[in-house]
Amino acid sequence: MKHFSRLSVAPAKPVLAALRLTVAGLAVMGLAVWGTGGPALAQEPPPDLTVALHAGVAPATLNDALVAPFARATGLRVYATLFPGGAAALPTLNWDVIAVKGDELATGCKEGLFAPTAPLFDKARGAVLGDRGRFLIPPSSCGIPAFTRATVLAWDTSKVGHTLTWADFWDVAKVPGKRGLRWGPRGTLELALLADGVAPADIYKTLATPAGVDRAFRKLDQLRPYLVWWHNDAQAARILGSGEVLMTSAPDDVIARADANGRHFGVQWQGGLASIVSWAVQRGTPARAAAWKFLAYASTPANQAMMAERIPYGPVVAGAQKAMPAAAWATTPTAHLTGLLRISEAFWQTHLAALTQRFAAWVKG
Repeated sequence: MKHFSRLSVAPAKPVLAALRLTVAGLAVMGLAVWGTGGPALAQEPPPDLTVALHAGVAPATLNDALVAPFARATGLRVYATLFPGGAAALPTLNWDVIAVKGDELATGCKEGLFAPTAPLFDKARGAVLGDRGRFLIPPSSCGIPAFTRATVLAWDTSKVGHTLTWADFWDVAKVPGKRGLRWGPRGTLELALLADGVAPADIYKTLATPAGVDRAFRKLDQLRPYLVWWHNDAQAARILGSGEVLMTSAPDDVIARADANGRHFGVQWQGGLASIVSWAVQRGTPARAAAWKFLAYASTPANQAMMAERIPYGPVVAGAQKAMPAAAWATTPTAHLTGLLRISEAFWQTHLAALTQRFAAWVKG
């Protein structure tokens, strides 16, 4: 396992500094250890557990909500590092537990980087995570659900005072203006087929055929002159807030953060897309016991609820809803799963390369 270089930082008030880390702070520091009163110096013993937080899913918030409290509760020395994202980075990073998106989980499983999850539910080993049925999203063979996210339709309510739908997104005569979509086939082609009347249950069966792919691109053809592409989550909120687009697809949590900072964006959950972020444990890690303790801590209803109240990621365990105010629960993707299409990682593992090539050619037109 390769290691990134680590910086050594000793702030005047180490505990407060650790709890107030920003995304930039995590990236610059590269090192934060809890359970000893502050960041560790290079000559100190290695931590009991290294948790890699995904750069694309609010690492500072997850650090504050789960990692630092876990260290305080257990007395373990816990090192939090930043995973930049992308399956190619998985074998280059030092970690015991890592937060991964669906495509990264699929790749890590396929390449044997992640430990199997079956022992976590084995009664002979103590069933660390209890029964699989307590998870609202079924655990995979090598990943434990951490939370749900969603791609939703968003608009500026100061410009559009009524609720919009995906039908409105495609109706430029009724609601004129630019539209934003994420660059790439994943997530975009699903929305096109949904808008063209394909039932959610048939989306991937349709998209697996040449005729289905053609159908999706024909639907996108209707919007070609009106489309503005965004390439990262923050850009989706930026093009909406700047007025570059009237409405856009966007991650729900990005829109929620923008609203918390004074924006007034509307959200349409129905017809959007759901995705899962998971925890994975490195296969063969000597920190397995500590890693299992962390997964158990992160999967309690109370801690899931606390995380979701800090940022509206969707809890994935039964009982979390009861531990949250109703208004907070309503802002999470889990509360709207019946109206969302869950992205198929298995489909995209097989078809992403070919459809990305087709999509790029279509964009160039």
